[in-house]
Amino acid sequence: MEKNYKLKVFFIFHSLLIFCLFIRFFYVQVSKGKKYFDMSMKNFTVERKIEPPRAIFCDRNNTIIADNIHKFDLIISTNKRKRYLEITNKIKEFIPDIKINKYNFSHILKRNINWEELCLIERLDIPEVYTKQDYKRVYIFKSVANLIGNLVTENRKLSSGLESFLLNKIKGKEGIEQMKVNAFGEILSRKATLNPEQNPPVQLSICMSMQNKAYELISETRIGCVLVTDLKTGEILVSASHPSVDTNNFNQDWNDHIKNRDNPLLNRVSSGLYPIGSIMKIFATLYLLENNIVDENTTVNCDGEFTLGNHTFKCWKSHGQNINLQKAISESCDIYFYTMSKKVDLIDYLNFLRKLGFQSKIDVMHNEKKGFFIEKKRYYLYEKLLTLIGQGFFQCTPLELTLMMNRFLSNSNLDLKILKNENSEMKFENNDENEKPLFSVKNIEMLGLAMKNVLQKSKGTAHYAWIINKKPDMGGKTGTAQVCRLSKEEYGLSIHKKKWERREHSLFCGYLPSDNPRYCITVVTEHDNLAKSIAIRLSKYIESIL
Repeated sequence: MEKNYKLKVFFIFHSLLIFCLFIRFFYVQVSKGKKYFDMSMKNFTVERKIEPPRAIFCDRNNTIIADNIHKFDLIISTNKRKRYLEITNKIKEFIPDIKINKYNFSHILKRNINWEELCLIERLDIPEVYTKQDYKRVYIFKSVANLIGNLVTENRKLSSGLESFLLNKIKGKEGIEQMKVNAFGEILSRKATLNPEQNPPVQLSICMSMQNKAYELISETRIGCVLVTDLKTGEILVSASHPSVDTNNFNQDWNDHIKNRDNPLLNRVSSGLYPIGSIMKIFATLYLLENNIVDENTTVNCDGEFTLGNHTFKCWKSHGQNINLQKAISESCDIYFYTMSKKVDLIDYLNFLRKLGFQSKIDVMHNEKKGFFIEKKRYYLYEKLLTLIGQGFFQCTPLELTLMMNRFLSNSNLDLKILKNENSEMKFENNDENEKPLFSVKNIEMLGLAMKNVLQKSKGTAHYAWIINKKPDMGGKTGTAQVCRLSKEEYGLSIHKKKWERREHSLFCGYLPSDNPRYCITVVTEHDNLAKSIAIRLSKYIESIL
């Protein structure tokens, strides 16, 4: 009897256990079957993002500037050391320069394999070894290296120049590759479930024929930059900075770049800060005219010196008696502006420069810097003297200087553009009829004549360079910016007799044609005096191709 009772208890216990297991199996396989099936499939399949090729850069004439070419990386994926060594030893017989890792058995064996190596891997047909297709960025012209920038790392996470600034326009839609793996993480099969999509080409306003010529000319000096803009549309036609880098070999030459004293990584157009020297006299004169402080008949006497307290400020030469506004610009007389500085409210003058574009956000290039000036409640007279001739604490980028000159020459709130817009000229012309000029037309014409005389009058500061470079039809203004206080021995010395780091910067802002300005040219050369020569020769080239 007792034996039958134990059998009955044993039978009931086993029945309950089997029933519980059946209920659990039913719950897992039927009630939650879809959930656990999806979880198992996630363990069975792995998704990898496929980077899309970046959009092509081209210039205003559809000349390709930056393109993509196919490249293939050789990858191994296993978690067994013995199998890893077996595969790598086999591949090494045919591709000896693969990378071996003692601890990680899933990695890139070799980047950018050639077609022969690709065909060989396909023939070997090793499941744990596969090739990953990617794209390598190729830059066609060195002349736009600092403008376009580059992809800094192999995984394309860091970039500079327009590669970074226009990222949303050039980065396409990512694709997805689905891979089936076993319990050991080994890849069994692969297929693309979503192909990557490339964005359409990005057309810049740059003109490559002008760009290449400008870079050729600016390469004659050790450090410098060139900007050319269209005064009707605000489009940037040339943006060249020298020295620059070979963007196709950027990663390999990184150490050389960062050790280079001339800083080839810097785009001086948007990130270089310079005192603008006598080019400031254009804006200072416009301010004096607009505020009725001077007129075309106002004159001063220039004996080459201006005394303030116990300090003597010098002009670059003695200009003589009765120097009027026209001569003060064309012959670059400092004494004229020293004399007028007493009547200038410097805070009001800075606001006037901001109206022209000083310290404004231009937003057309990567890593743009803003102009610099020490602001305070009260300024001393010597600070006014230095500011009105473009020295002292005032600094701005060539990009800002070009914007200021564009607004002055077009007499409008013209903005700069780096992207080609086919309707930009039409929009500008339609708005021009109703837009109120920023300044008096008479004052703009008076300054335009003075800038024309800088080149075409015998005593103009750029007359000799204009004569020897075949007299292009243009106007402009030269500028010389001191980088340090000169010793008595250095006064009067030619620029090439001074130490390189103590030489002055030279600048030139010009326009062409002289009677109906269409193009604005800005050139800056560091510790050299070639700016006006480069600008005039570039103007002659622009004349020849138009």
